[in-house]
Amino acid sequence: MNTFHRIPKLIDAEFERNGASRFAEIGLGDVAAGDIFEDFDAWQDEKLWTKLESAAKDNVEAGLEVEIDVDSRRSTLRQDVQEAVVISNKLLTVPGISEKRNLTLQLPTGMEYKVGDYLGVLPINHRKSVHRVLKRYGLPWDTVITIKPGANTTLPTNRPISVVDLLGAYVELTQPSTRKVCVTASLDL
Repeated sequence: MNTFHRIPKLIDAEFERNGASRFAEIGLGDVAAGDIFEDFDAWQDEKLWTKLESAAKDNVEAGLEVEIDVDSRRSTLRQDVQEAVVISNKLLTVPGISEKRNLTLQLPTGMEYKVGDYLGVLPINHRKSVHRVLKRYGLPWDTVITIKPGANTTLPTNRPISVVDLLGAYVELTQPSTRKVCVTASLDL
């Protein structure tokens, strides 16, 4: 088709014609060929972010300065969180009974768990779940919100945050909501 990605390809060609240096391969997606969000996410993960990380490490002459913050989520949640690796995840119950699991974790070096310690599991929601919520509420993927300070929440307050980031890493989307949560949410609207 002659018009397929015509404008992005035209812009890409004009950049090249005018001497621009290619930073990353152009990312094109076809809605008819599958999930465009998955295609975009794969392009970001495999092409864009790897190039940005490489540029930051090698101090490439692209004139792009990147600051990497690995503590933002930890400080926002006001918890001293560290990442553990799930070694095994065994289902202990039979179908029809409330699910119970045995998780075996590999804790970070220097950390140990003692009986009675608190272990929190922070969500990392699948992109499809996040996009389903965005679609349900008619929000574009690049929506940014600011939660006013003073709210009784562990969510980030008083600073802009992308709704994709908020839904992806700060709230649990895969568990059914309780009646209490639904009533509270509807009262807050």
